[in-house]
Amino acid sequence: MRLYLSMMLVCVSISVLAQGGDSFVSVDRWVDQEQKDSSWSLDEWTNHLIAPFDQQVARMRAIYRYVTTNIEYDDRAYRQGRRRINRTIEDVLYRQKAVCWGYAELVRAMCTVAKIPCVTVTGYAKDAPAPRSAYEKSNHAWNAVQIEGQWHLLDATWGASTLRGNTEFTLVDDIDYFLAQPDLLIHSHFPLMKMWQLQSCPVLFEDFLAHRFESGEEKCEYNYSLHIDYFLRLDYYEQQVAIVREAHAVNPTHANRKQIGHALVDVAVHRKELGDRYFDRDSVSHAVEEFEAATRIFDVAENLVDFYPWQTKSMVFAWANLVQALHREEAQGLRKHEEVKSAILQLQTHISRPEIDLELPIRHELEKLINGLLGQG
Repeated sequence: MRLYLSMMLVCVSISVLAQGGDSFVSVDRWVDQEQKDSSWSLDEWTNHLIAPFDQQVARMRAIYRYVTTNIEYDDRAYRQGRRRINRTIEDVLYRQKAVCWGYAELVRAMCTVAKIPCVTVTGYAKDAPAPRSAYEKSNHAWNAVQIEGQWHLLDATWGASTLRGNTEFTLVDDIDYFLAQPDLLIHSHFPLMKMWQLQSCPVLFEDFLAHRFESGEEKCEYNYSLHIDYFLRLDYYEQQVAIVREAHAVNPTHANRKQIGHALVDVAVHRKELGDRYFDRDSVSHAVEEFEAATRIFDVAENLVDFYPWQTKSMVFAWANLVQALHREEAQGLRKHEEVKSAILQLQTHISRPEIDLELPIRHELEKLINGLLGQG
């Protein structure tokens, strides 16, 4: 059974799409007959699959066809709550099983090789009206891809399952999940960030849940392309914070609040690690800037989520490293002792908190650092 691209999905800017679904028969046939050599890397295999095709859309189809026909949905892992059984793309390829995140990340990885801009989109998926309580947090992942300068949506997970006749996934509105028409895909897929709806009139979350998709007469001027361009210029950590902030704004649940907190922790850890690298290179002023940013972000995150032990330890180390960097600046005459002392007392407060569980040797080293610096004052 082959998936055919509906003529409703035609995009006039891409000539091959104007030919209709039959234009992909040769692509599908090529992918179906090829066998991956076990010694090939993902890069080698992707380049082999796309080699016969010049147009981006045909290359994208080859990737989609391979993923949807060779990766099986891991229903057992999903039902047992083991959604992250695949830790890497290599795990997906080896097991040939995945849940939605594995499908979307494999598509993204292959697109990277094929030089096709691709993003993994997370959000909510459903095939019938549902109450808000059923969607405490996002439950699905799919992809947005840029072909010949225009963004499109695809869902390899649902594409694979409908191809196999899997009744766990409904073929909503009888659409093809390869370069799906945005105003149809929104019936079943609601992204955390509204720009990935790819619509000038984004659907509200309440309307998505209620399955209300009547087109109004009002003029809409939401420029999703502009928002996507801005988002893609952010670094990875800024993107993650932007995603969870918008997710919480759309659906302010406890789970989404926790996601904001954990995303901020990731940013704080990243800034701390940048500070470590600057400090190792004796670029003290830059180190101070990064450590100060890290400690501020940790403080915000602590108001949103309970830290895991490793996150708590990272926060304490950020304060300890900030103290040492500030002390270095004080020795150079660039910092007043009062500023250094303030940071030392903050560190002392953190390690004295009963919930801060540090190994005894680490605690002793930190106490030695604090007492030594306070004694110098």
